[in-house]
Amino acid sequence: MRAWARRPFLIAKQAALASIVPAPGSGGARGRGGARRKSPALRLDKFMKVSRLAKRRAEAKDGIEAGRITKDGRQLKPGYEVKVGDVLVIHYRTRFVTVRILMVPERVLPSLKPADMYELVEERRDDPVDWLG
Repeated sequence: MRAWARRPFLIAKQAALASIVPAPGSGGARGRGGARRKSPALRLDKFMKVSRLAKRRAEAKDGIEAGRITKDGRQLKPGYEVKVGDVLVIHYRTRFVTVRILMVPERVLPSLKPADMYELVEERRDDPVDWLG
């Protein structure tokens, strides 16, 4: 069969597919946008680095895996998606810091201010002398 003879079949096939598959940007299965757009989410280890709650992402990941960051008393994983309103308890070497997430950036930009991303709820210090007695 020659190419010009198959053309009507291909045009009909494309028209059939266009009626089944949603157009990009219409909020379909693979399309982005539309009314069902999810709120931005960021991995916990990446959020810790961006918000400067940890100096390096690897350091944040190690702390998370060691169980030093909890939400509602449960240990989290580095891949946990941080959402606005989450309350996290972070255990540093000699202090516990409780923060409430106020903003999760869609993109990480140099102009982001880390202080705008979270609110300090509570800070409690542990004195190493108390560990001995």
